[in-house]
Amino acid sequence: MWVRVGRIAKAHGVRGELKFVPDSLADPLAALLGADNPVRLLFDDQRQPTTYSCCSCRNTNGALLVRFDGVSDRDDANALRGAVVEVDSQLLPALGGDSYYLFELRGVAVKDETGAAIGVVTEVFDNGGQDLLVIEYDGGERLLPHVAETVLSFDRDAATLLVRPPDGIWDE
Repeated sequence: MWVRVGRIAKAHGVRGELKFVPDSLADPLAALLGADNPVRLLFDDQRQPTTYSCCSCRNTNGALLVRFDGVSDRDDANALRGAVVEVDSQLLPALGGDSYYLFELRGVAVKDETGAAIGVVTEVFDNGGQDLLVIEYDGGERLLPHVAETVLSFDRDAATLLVRPPDGIWDE
């Protein structure tokens, strides 16, 4: 299974390097970039998904600069601009205890401490300060910070996230 880890923002320099923006700076999935691991790029247009081998990766101001085999100049890199980047979930290291990957939260039911249904997580993204959960409910969306004070537990087997929304966060 392929797992989304971020997107290609733009070309960087003239030698085919790309600025990769991870979906979450807290999630270690972006660490799979590099070390010859395969990545899959998905495009908004009619192009088919394409698999590349990542040959280098380095940090820069809230993003990563990556190079893929076969992308050797700025024109090649510009052709990949805006692509969604996915990694193979089989390459993920196992997490112990109560730890989980943020991608595992997509599609899980969200309940509060009383057991009342709140909605379903449709997306997790980094807003620059923290990760936010996008929760779909009754045709609308709610945002909830993914921090220890609000996310109490995740039951992988039951596909349920137990949360404590701050008072007034969703008041109309």
